[in-house]
Amino acid sequence: MSLTLVEELRTRAKIRRGIPNRKSVQDNEPDRIADQLEQAADVIEKYYNALISIQSLTSTMGDDDGFPSVYAFIERILNE
Repeated sequence: MSLTLVEELRTRAKIRRGIPNRKSVQDNEPDRIADQLEQAADVIEKYYNALISIQSLTSTMGDDDGFPSVYAFIERILNE
C-alpha cells in the first residue's frame, strides 16, 4: 500500500489553509477541519507502520507456527 491517502489528506489540509478568502485564514485562526485531516493522516500512518512492523515480526516466525499472514489480511481488508 502506498501512502497516497495520507498524502492526499495532508495536501487537502494544506490547500484549505492556503485559501485566502476562508474566514479562518482571514482571521488567522486554526482551521479545525484541516487539523482533523492532518490528525487522520497521522493516525492512518501510525497504524499502517505498526501493522508493517507486526508483519515483519510474524514473517520471521514462519508459516509453520500457525500465524496467518498479517500482511495478506491487511491487503484483503484494504481492497474490500
